[in-house]
Amino acid sequence: MDIISHPTPHHVLVEKPLYTTATDCKKVIDAAAKRPDVLVQVGLEYRYMPSTAKLIDLVKDGVLGRVKMVSIREHRFPFLVKVNNWNRYTDGTLVEKFCHFFDLMRLFAGANTVRVMCLVALT
Repeated sequence: MDIISHPTPHHVLVEKPLYTTATDCKKVIDAAAKRPDVLVQVGLEYRYMPSTAKLIDLVKDGVLGRVKMVSIREHRFPFLVKVNNWNRYTDGTLVEKFCHFFDLMRLFAGANTVRVMCLVALT
């Protein structure tokens, strides 16, 4: 917040999550809205992966037709050290991975999410 409000403009690139509550996110959004000379961006790098960037271009160019639904799957080995660290030191997979999926879904659909469905296997 201090850097956004600083008299000298400083662009801000934030690692996700921006915040973990909607209230705190709104404070940052409101502060940034008052500073048109400052770019505030959350780093969501999946959109820049070559294969994903190509798919985004195909969707934008209408090559695949009109997008009506987006479904994303990712399968990871649960024993990866980083997955255990996500669960131990952050808010887990929801924060670490799903934010990328929602970002991509919004890009593909050209709209905000309306409905979400999740399937989970309990072992």
